[in-house]
Amino acid sequence: MNQPEQAMKWLQVIAEQAFPCYPLFEGDTNSDNLRKDVRFISSMAQQKRQWEHYSATFD
Repeated sequence: MNQPEQAMKWLQVIAEQAFPCYPLFEGDTNSDNLRKDVRFISSMAQQKRQWEHYSATFD
């Protein structure tokens, strides 16, 4: 909705407290306007590391 501050706030809340699903967030076209935001890039990198760790642990 072109509100990057609110979008980043809620993305962080969801990732930290509820549903940290890297593949979903990474592929979500609703996030396209955030893809160049340093906070989004950092958040996705952190979620990717966490996802890879969990994937390796539970496979």
